[in-house]
Amino acid sequence: LGVYFRFLTRNTSDEVPLSDEYEHARVYADIQGFRFDGRIKVEMDELDQQLAQITVPRLILQPLLENAFGHGLKQKIRGGLLKVTIQADEELVHIFVEDNGEELSDAQLETMQEQISQVTSGSLNIARRLQLYFSIEHALTITRSPLGGLKITLTLPRKQMPAPPKASK
Repeated sequence: LGVYFRFLTRNTSDEVPLSDEYEHARVYADIQGFRFDGRIKVEMDELDQQLAQITVPRLILQPLLENAFGHGLKQKIRGGLLKVTIQADEELVHIFVEDNGEELSDAQLETMQEQISQVTSGSLNIARRLQLYFSIEHALTITRSPLGGLKITLTLPRKQMPAPPKASK
């Protein structure tokens, strides 16, 4: 809990190394793993150290895990699975957050996919922040997971890009 709260309260920067963001998400998943012990298993890939220093907007991964626990897996009495995997090539890093929740209908999935461009909150807010930060479209996509639930894909450029200009007041 101390590591989790330190990240939230002592780090006021809008940007963090991917290693810090990923570790914060891992700690959050561990905390939730205790809470849902026996109901939900969490599997997270190790972050390749070659990706550790990529600068990302703060709090882009943990809210996705929070949504999986709070929505996708909330009805799982046992056998729940939250999986975070990473794939990288020379140009892009893909972080996949997926669950085996059974509550996601095709209509709900379609609505979520349509709303990605109409940023309001939660995953949609993260999508907009990533688009603004990295100047790339489709930095966050939503599909059905082969596990049966939701699959969210974060796509980040591997090479460090200059940070976007700060808005003047």
